[in-house]
Amino acid sequence: MFHGLAQVFDGYPAPALIVDDDVRLLLVNRAARVMLGHEADATPLLMKRGGEALHCVHARGPGGCGRQARCKDCVIRNSVERALTTGAVHRSRSPMRLRGERGEVDITVLVSASPLEHDGKTHVVLTLENASDVQLDEEYRRAVEQLTHEKERLRVTLSSIGDGVIATDEASRVTMLNGVAEELTGWKDHEAAGRPIDEVLLLVNEDTREPAANPVRRVLREGVVFGLANHTALVARDGTERSIADSAAPIRDASGRVTGVVLVFRDQTQERRAERFVRIRLGLLEFSAAHSLEEVLRETLDQIGRLTGSPIGFYHFVAADQETLSLQAWSSRTEKEFCKASGKGMHYPIDKAGVWVDCVRERRPVIHNDYSALPHRKGLPEGHAAVVRELVVPVLREGRVVAILGVGNKSVDYTDDDVESVSYLADVTWEITSRKRAEEALRDSDQHKSEFLAVLSHELRNPLAPIRNSLHLLDRVAPVSEQATRAKEVIRRQTDHLSRLVDDLLDVTRISRGRIELDRIRIDLREIVQRTCDDHRTLFEKRLVELRVETSAPAWVEADEVRIAQIVGNLLQNAARYSREKGTVTVSVYTSDGQAKVLVRDDGIGIAPELLPRVFDPFVRADSGMARTRGGLGLGLALVKGLVEQHGGSVRASSDGLSRGSEFVVTFPLAPAPQRTAPAPVASATARALEILVIEDNVDAAETIAEVLELEGHRVHVANSGASGIARARELRPEVILCDIGLPDLDGYQIARVIRAEEALRSTRLIALSGYAQPEDRQRAANAGFDAHLAKPPSLSALLASLSAARYLI
Repeated sequence: MFHGLAQVFDGYPAPALIVDDDVRLLLVNRAARVMLGHEADATPLLMKRGGEALHCVHARGPGGCGRQARCKDCVIRNSVERALTTGAVHRSRSPMRLRGERGEVDITVLVSASPLEHDGKTHVVLTLENASDVQLDEEYRRAVEQLTHEKERLRVTLSSIGDGVIATDEASRVTMLNGVAEELTGWKDHEAAGRPIDEVLLLVNEDTREPAANPVRRVLREGVVFGLANHTALVARDGTERSIADSAAPIRDASGRVTGVVLVFRDQTQERRAERFVRIRLGLLEFSAAHSLEEVLRETLDQIGRLTGSPIGFYHFVAADQETLSLQAWSSRTEKEFCKASGKGMHYPIDKAGVWVDCVRERRPVIHNDYSALPHRKGLPEGHAAVVRELVVPVLREGRVVAILGVGNKSVDYTDDDVESVSYLADVTWEITSRKRAEEALRDSDQHKSEFLAVLSHELRNPLAPIRNSLHLLDRVAPVSEQATRAKEVIRRQTDHLSRLVDDLLDVTRISRGRIELDRIRIDLREIVQRTCDDHRTLFEKRLVELRVETSAPAWVEADEVRIAQIVGNLLQNAARYSREKGTVTVSVYTSDGQAKVLVRDDGIGIAPELLPRVFDPFVRADSGMARTRGGLGLGLALVKGLVEQHGGSVRASSDGLSRGSEFVVTFPLAPAPQRTAPAPVASATARALEILVIEDNVDAAETIAEVLELEGHRVHVANSGASGIARARELRPEVILCDIGLPDLDGYQIARVIRAEEALRSTRLIALSGYAQPEDRQRAANAGFDAHLAKPPSLSALLASLSAARYLI
């Protein structure tokens, strides 16, 4: 009946039967025969109803279907009928008593009924499964699912942890890595599985670079929790290094035996770097307290070299004009292995320097990890060490690059971490450098101040001695004798010298405070230079020095004529002071690139290289016998620089060294040539005597001013206090009052306000005399009612000029 199907059906591994619509057995496979106790022959089972053949046991009694032909409650029958009715598989559960060679066994069977079309008839295939076996399979399946779920939850949990986790077995072989561990080590979990822990977790000491002990082996050996030593770095699979901290703990089985190790570690690169930065900074600050700037820079470069693994290190200052670099220091290793001469003080024009100065041009750190492949590199000087790679960072302050720090020839490529490290320490270096330079400048300033006071004392005593001697002589010779004439000339000359010293001191103060006022007019620089040279020619002739003047085309500038003459005069005096006998000084005026320039060149004693950067500082003088014997306060060139810069110009000094002469070049912005105009008519007036009151508490000063003015034909009266001055003014009604500001009872401002309030004195011209001559001092005098302001001691020319103006205003 089932020919062809029987063989396949008999080989089906699960117990199966084919029944008709009356649930009679038509075919039983081998697995079902074994289950029902008829393995050898299925004949006793055929044509029996399913419930009877299977000894179905249900709620109606222990006999079950074995005692009923058509049991309505038979699970087997119900499943078959359902399958035939619906044409679909029907599953059910049925109690059953199996009778085999070992006796009867009650079990629960899972029945699956499936319709089968064969030879035009519909049959049903029943498959039977021992529910106990199925339950065991289900429990196993659930256990496997639960274990899989737990493993997945563990994987997700470990992946969510911010730390790296590695597990090993008792032989130190890796069994698991979480995602963070994969990222930090560079090993994938499946790649690392079974490998020795030392191969996956390679540790070194950050400072010594020596291999560090792996904590896993100690945990396996001692069975205790153990952590890494400080300053440990993890070397990843690609060579990247990270500072880490970790803790390793034993894994124990139920009996307490150590079966492995779990290692938890975290990336502490940023924290460790910050700690190291603080440590280095504090160390450098401590080092700087007892060492020079040069030593501090070298130590800083050595520290950065060790931190980045760079054998080359250098530090440059950048000039304020952003056009020039000066090499300040190399690292110790650079000097030892790569350089044969000190580089301190070497200057490099930025526009001519190589790619290493790109950080100044681009105002950002630059990395050249393949120097030889750079298309715009300019090459290296002969004998220069080969550059493989370099990192150079700028130090920026107030929008300007003030310095650069560079390292080179690291064994591997420079990274952003190196940029962060070098940039931070470059800033620290500038901070320390600025402090050291300020300290050195303060010490230099103190030294210069002491030297200045000594020089000032000397310079003041020098003219005072001949003045005192001349006065002594005048007391003992005839007033009109030749000796008296010479004595007066000495006094006049030495007094002029003292005035110039005081004027220089006042000018330096004004320039330092930015309070020099310029009376700008358009002038031809050639004329001022020529006139000033003519005025100083005698000075050169006395010292047997030839003075040459060379001019070309007109050089028009907008400038203060008096101050330009002062600038040129100071340069000429400096050249004369330091020129040798029978030497030559050349003064040239020319225009170039929209600039008017004055060049003063001498062939004298020259300037030492270490002095050249400070030659324009106040109170700086050449330290030589000639300099000391020629005198001077060391203010002349400082005044030159200040006055030139007030005009928007610049000045530079150069010298090839001692005994090689020197050169100073002053540059001013060129102005357009003026339009030709007819000369203004000169006003003429007849001078007349003035009624003048001098209010001055210094009796000598008051009397000398009065005597000078009387010699000019004026009628002069003196009052030595504010109160007496007001009384005399009311009494005399003078045309001019010269009033000191610093009187003991009433100050000059109070006196001016009283005078201006008097109707009878409103036309009187008030002239203030004060040792304070800043713009705000003049403005305060004007606000009080003064018509003019003269700085004390007033020059005779300034005093007479003020009185001359009064003649036309009164």
